[in-house]
Amino acid sequence: MNKDDKQARAPTSRDVTSNAHNAALLDQIRRNNCLKLSIVSRDVAAYNYNIRFTVDDGDDMYWLGYFIGRCTSLLNLCISGEESGRDRDALMRGVNSNRSVEVFELYDHLDFDISLLDNFCANNPKLESLTLDGNGIGDSGVVTLMKSLANHPQLNNLSLGSNNIGRVGCVALSSMQICTSGCGWVVPCLVQLDLSYNRIDDTGLEVLASSLASSTTLKRLNLSSNTFITSSGLRSLSALLHSENCRLEDLHLESMPIGDDGADALAAGLTGNMSVKRLMFSSDVAGI
Repeated sequence: MNKDDKQARAPTSRDVTSNAHNAALLDQIRRNNCLKLSIVSRDVAAYNYNIRFTVDDGDDMYWLGYFIGRCTSLLNLCISGEESGRDRDALMRGVNSNRSVEVFELYDHLDFDISLLDNFCANNPKLESLTLDGNGIGDSGVVTLMKSLANHPQLNNLSLGSNNIGRVGCVALSSMQICTSGCGWVVPCLVQLDLSYNRIDDTGLEVLASSLASSTTLKRLNLSSNTFITSSGLRSLSALLHSENCRLEDLHLESMPIGDDGADALAAGLTGNMSVKRLMFSSDVAGI
């Protein structure tokens, strides 16, 4: 079906997919009777078959995205797998119009152009949780994302694992604290921040920790597998851990070569801290 044909008539669910289960899911989406949806490629296992749209050859991602974009009942949307760039982009352009999703997850789409979700991130007043793990958005992608997420008071979870984020990305993330009117956090309710498996170094962590020290809501911080961080960077966590605002309960530092100097830096940072309940590290890697 070419673009002109698509605009000429509304398709049936069978026009979009030849799979009976997928067609039934699409009917629910079109009737605004779908709360959760997981879109996966055929080689990806999904935990709940009832909400799983498994992408087959010939499925029309343009129309799937179109109907998702107009669905007002959908609350949770997960997209995982490796659709072709053209199919993925067509799907995302439709998803971009959705304003009902509260929990959005996008996994393992390498070199994903985050600008495809500009409108979704910027104009969705209900977005509470955003997971973009394994998409390789890099520092430039984080800069774009932070602009889109400005003034999202309801966002409480942000996960950006495995995205090649370094110093510039940390500076962009620190902008979550800045408001042009001087009113404090642009994302004031952030509870969980996952930055595992990135390229954050000591300088990046220092910038980030200084910014997070202003948060009164952050409870979980995951920095695991950022192997460029040394004892110097861990020492900068004191700005967060000693802050009177600190509400951090879980600090993840798994798969990091902390070493004795790093352990001493963490001990100094945790001295007097009354909020941290769990400090996670890998005993076989930490080198303590």
